[in-house]
Amino acid sequence: MNFKNVLRFTALTLLNIANAVPVTSGTKTLPSNPMAKSCNSKFGIPVGDSNNKFSCLIEYTTDLNTNNTFCFHNNGTILCIDEELNNIEKCKKEYEYSSEYSCFTEIYNLATSATIYKKVSIERPMISFPNNEKYAVAPRLDYKECQDKGGIVISYQSHYQYICFAPIETFESTENIHCATIEGNRYCVDENLTQFKYCNDNNNSFNKDACSYVLNEYATNHKITLEDIE
Repeated sequence: MNFKNVLRFTALTLLNIANAVPVTSGTKTLPSNPMAKSCNSKFGIPVGDSNNKFSCLIEYTTDLNTNNTFCFHNNGTILCIDEELNNIEKCKKEYEYSSEYSCFTEIYNLATSATIYKKVSIERPMISFPNNEKYAVAPRLDYKECQDKGGIVISYQSHYQYICFAPIETFESTENIHCATIEGNRYCVDENLTQFKYCNDNNNSFNKDACSYVLNEYATNHKITLEDIE
């Protein structure tokens, strides 16, 4: 599969994830879900919505097999999906279309929307455990934070597939960071605000050809100069 097809496939995957994220409304009610009671009895953190989507976040222990569930770093601890107290398919490793990104996106939206349960503070970007892969899961906030620091947000085929190019002056070091000169100014990829792994040197999915292709497409469409892609 060439990189153009890879990009197209990734965009479709992200759109499917976006469509799966619930939009809920209404007032908070006291949790009556039996799984929520079981979660509380385990000293876990319940997250869910009014459509009965539910997951229980429990602290990682050495007894927990990370091959069977998804875990992430959060506020100095490690939280994992309780396999028994979860009905979110994208957070079940046996589900064909599950992935760290799709699961974390679901968890972030449920935890921070707080339509049923208490709001949970989730660090961004979400960092998986034990692989320590970074995932940008909040496009609206990522776009704003990138632009607030003088950066340029470049999206590809969908709002959910984006790169934050921040001014080089905002980085302590640019080692192993993808950079480019845009309109005469030097910018580099801010991986904390980017959900397009082909431009992230520190990610296993890094693909220089795919990254350069997207940057050149953006430059052509916006009639701007693009030089010195490294």
